[in-house]
Amino acid sequence: MSISEGPAGTESHAPESGGPRIGYIQVSVFLISAALLILQVSFTRLLGYKLFYHFVFLAISLSLLGLGAAGTYAAIRPMPKDLSRSCLRWLALLTLSIPITFLVMANPLPIVSHTAGRLKLFGTDAFQYLALCSPFMIWLNFCGGVVLARFFAAHSARMGKLYASDLLGASLGCLLCLALMMYGSPPFAFCMAALLTAAAAFPFYASMARGSPGRGSGLTLCAAGLLLAALVFLGPEWLRNFQNFRNAGRNLDVVRYEWNHMIRTDRDAGTYILDGDASTPIAVWKDQYAGVMNADPAYLLAPKEPEVAIIGFGGGSQVLQARMARAKRIYAIDINPTLARWVTHEDAEVNQRLFLSPEIEVVVDEGRHAVRSSGRTFDVLVMHAIDTYAATASGAYALSENFLYTKQALQDYYQALSPEGKISISRWIFNPPRENLRLFVTGLEALKELGVAEPEKHFAIIVPVPDYNRMGEQRVWGLLMISRNPLGPEQVKALQEHVARNNWTLLYAPGVESGTPFDRYARSADRAAFRAAYPFVITPVTDASPYLFLYYNPLHASSYRATNDRLVWEIYQSSSVLLFAAVAVSAVLSLLLIVLPLFFQKDARAAGLSIEQCVYFAGLGVGFMALEIPLVQALTLYLGHPTFGFSVALVALLLATGAGSFCVDRFAPSRAAIGLLVAALLAVLAFGLFPFVEHTIHWPAPARFAAGIVLAMACGFPMGFPLAMGVKELGREHARNIPWAWAVNGAASVIGSTVVMLVMVFSGSREALIFGAVCYLLSAWAGKAWRSAGVPVWKRPLPWALAGGAALLCAGLLATLSVKGGGAEPSYEDEFASAQIAREQGRFVDAERAFKAAVKSADEDGRGEAAVLAALDGLTGLYFQNGKFQDAEPYAQRAHDLRVARLGPEHLETVRSIEDMAIVRFSQGRTLESVEMLKTALAVREKAQGPGHPAAKSTRQWLEKAERQQR
Repeated sequence: MSISEGPAGTESHAPESGGPRIGYIQVSVFLISAALLILQVSFTRLLGYKLFYHFVFLAISLSLLGLGAAGTYAAIRPMPKDLSRSCLRWLALLTLSIPITFLVMANPLPIVSHTAGRLKLFGTDAFQYLALCSPFMIWLNFCGGVVLARFFAAHSARMGKLYASDLLGASLGCLLCLALMMYGSPPFAFCMAALLTAAAAFPFYASMARGSPGRGSGLTLCAAGLLLAALVFLGPEWLRNFQNFRNAGRNLDVVRYEWNHMIRTDRDAGTYILDGDASTPIAVWKDQYAGVMNADPAYLLAPKEPEVAIIGFGGGSQVLQARMARAKRIYAIDINPTLARWVTHEDAEVNQRLFLSPEIEVVVDEGRHAVRSSGRTFDVLVMHAIDTYAATASGAYALSENFLYTKQALQDYYQALSPEGKISISRWIFNPPRENLRLFVTGLEALKELGVAEPEKHFAIIVPVPDYNRMGEQRVWGLLMISRNPLGPEQVKALQEHVARNNWTLLYAPGVESGTPFDRYARSADRAAFRAAYPFVITPVTDASPYLFLYYNPLHASSYRATNDRLVWEIYQSSSVLLFAAVAVSAVLSLLLIVLPLFFQKDARAAGLSIEQCVYFAGLGVGFMALEIPLVQALTLYLGHPTFGFSVALVALLLATGAGSFCVDRFAPSRAAIGLLVAALLAVLAFGLFPFVEHTIHWPAPARFAAGIVLAMACGFPMGFPLAMGVKELGREHARNIPWAWAVNGAASVIGSTVVMLVMVFSGSREALIFGAVCYLLSAWAGKAWRSAGVPVWKRPLPWALAGGAALLCAGLLATLSVKGGGAEPSYEDEFASAQIAREQGRFVDAERAFKAAVKSADEDGRGEAAVLAALDGLTGLYFQNGKFQDAEPYAQRAHDLRVARLGPEHLETVRSIEDMAIVRFSQGRTLESVEMLKTALAVREKAQGPGHPAAKSTRQWLEKAERQQR
């Protein structure tokens, strides 16, 4: 195919002898786009198994980066004289590169340093793996993008149909990928993309005469790529296994594994491992367990023979507890179809038919949707640690949203309870609390919106450690309980007795003054100020911003504190910081790979885009992402399943956008008018999308699917016009600038996707949609002020208006982060946390300073005796740990005096402070005083706990030691 330009920059298209017709080119565009979408979605799923979820979001940026770089390449390289040969070469390289990329991802031979048995890559391994995979993914999208960019430049007069083919292909690719992952596996889907790229190359191979240069080599490369892809699935198992758990050549003993479109499930001898991270032990039923009291206090307070709902049954531990409580009916829910089949069939004998009791109904569904649509009420609703910290197929578009823990979700659960019903939720608890505290705050807001009087009387918080104040960096599963009716004195007393029997700590219950952040928040007169001053993000989690796990603020020092807890720094801290840094990284990579090479343009015929044209195409790139990402998130909630939300949103949106592009060849409004229309549409969605979802979510599934499709298509149709119209106009003015526009749009999409995600996480979907509306308004302005090419953007100073707008945008993002929590001066909680971390790391001076500052803050702020005691105990323990007993004495004495006044002389907490004072006296040689104090403490402990209790034994040992010293 030869391309020639007229004097005004217009094109004439003279097909070569035997060259493919435009219809075949449209088919190739369709197949290439389908293949690239399959690669992107399956890459997300594969990366979600290897890495934690916050890395997976980069998948979409890598794809867009490759496409944008392809536009830059097409802009700076002359259009080839033999377009068929060029397209065949690029598509053949793409076909061969797909199985090679998979083999590199599946077998990263240099990355084997992590501990055997840990499936998820973390730390240095994670960054090495991402650095290994990223160039390959950029390359795959670059190869396909070069072909697409050249098609668009060569046939700009038919841009509407070509862009429609591009979007329709991406739409089909999304559906096809999900089908391949559901009925095959993500590795199978990834490698099958090679078949589509080979098919896309065939029209160009067929159009070339025999003996033409490059014809035979193109066919050979395509054939080699298909054979290599086939070898992956016909060859040895290790080629496609995708195992992570390699360490010096040793592998974990996996009995079986299975992929599906959401989760990979591995099984070793006694554990199921979900997506390489979340392990759930295989519970085994024995008849003698029936009626045995279990540890979950929800069953203690619930009616006898309760009806139980379990969200995320895993290996069956919660099912086992429900059967121990003689549950009348157990509604066991899990989203993983593989797990449901294994526990009821393949592993039924392993778990001793735990799931095959008549009262158990196993349901494969998203938990919240299953509870809401069941129409039942439950006496106990259990959620224990439901997360895998991995991305589903939609993860690249919406990070790792979890609608199980939002304010609206808690309202759904609360309304599904019987009058005496209880909700039991287990989440990680730290000191100071974060995840459980944020869930507590969310629950209070949920019940308040339901009109519940005094919501704080419906909650209890339990931590399974004997002394929460001395927990240090330890992390345990804390239990948050929500009661349908207020917890009365008798129920609170039963909880206290249960906690004492198990040697646990009751952090919060109605009428119990604990001095913990839970207690202080419930009693606070200004809860908004409390949230703003707290060192972690504890704002309520909503359906519009369902990111419970992202409670670190990247603008606060807590995000960068050193810690020995791998989960904290690898998931919680790095997810927040990495997302914030991704904006800067995306901008730098876009400048290096997309924008900077354009400055080396040597083709005199390419005048370059004007500033208005750059703003127009950049605004479209960012604005489209600002609709796409929140829409995927909203429909995931609305349709009750990540796969449904992802597929309906993306497929319907791309279909409608393609239909809009197709119409550009027949009629087109002005660029400014269509930009204003889309901006208005996004503004309506910002305030109406989630209210619509919440008010119609009870509709039957067919109605919800129909509404979701109509909604996505109504958004997509007008969005199909602007880009096709802009490219078509460029084709009339100067066709050589079309790759420029493609590159600018790609760079803006890369940066925009990370900015949109940042806005969604720290503000919400409404703000993201408003941000998209502003982008389309800018495009509308640029479309109206469109200036023909001739004065390239790099030869003109950047207008102060654009610089000011960018500065305001950055300032707005920073302000959004700062008001979300952790922006104030160091508080009591902040100092207390610093002290505990410093103590764990052996930094005595820092820990001493921070504990003293915490005591001072608690005194000055009037936080109550419990807060003062926690800091005093921490300081006393620090001095004990370092043998500075004389320094500990005044603080131990003050703690003792406070407990005597507050709790009485025979309370166990007072006894503990007596023991501390006795140890101080003993260390100073004051054995007589020490013996008398220890005798007093031992008498109280033996009376309250019995002589055989571990605490009583420890006190007796200290007493015997002191008596020997006295003699």
